[in-house]
Amino acid sequence: MHSAIHKLDTGARVSDLTNAERDVWHRYRRDLRARDPERWRERSREAYRRRMHDPANRAAERARGRARLLQSRTRLPTLALTRASLAARLGVDPETVRLWEQYSTVPRSQDLRRRIVHLLGCWPWPDIPSPDPTP
Repeated sequence: MHSAIHKLDTGARVSDLTNAERDVWHRYRRDLRARDPERWRERSREAYRRRMHDPANRAAERARGRARLLQSRTRLPTLALTRASLAARLGVDPETVRLWEQYSTVPRSQDLRRRIVHLLGCWPWPDIPSPDPTP
């Protein structure tokens, strides 16, 4: 934790941290948010106001937002499936599929992961190890 804080204090970005340091940093930040969510929201609002005050920063933030939006739209394969039909084919609740779409959660069961790969033709969460594609 100390090495992550030191690196970030000396100008490094979170992406410059090692995987272990990044995991510890994210866990630390999550714990801070859980302890005092209102304070955290106020700090986030203030940081946003500071960033958006400068027109150059505002343009950069908008460009990053557009890039994230395009990336999120291209992550999942486009099939003519509604949330309900996908849930029915996989045998899960449509609310679960909604959480997957928002990257709030991912399936944990290896069997369910294999069925998703078989149905969609790919593993839609690139940052999580893919299961064996054979159903």
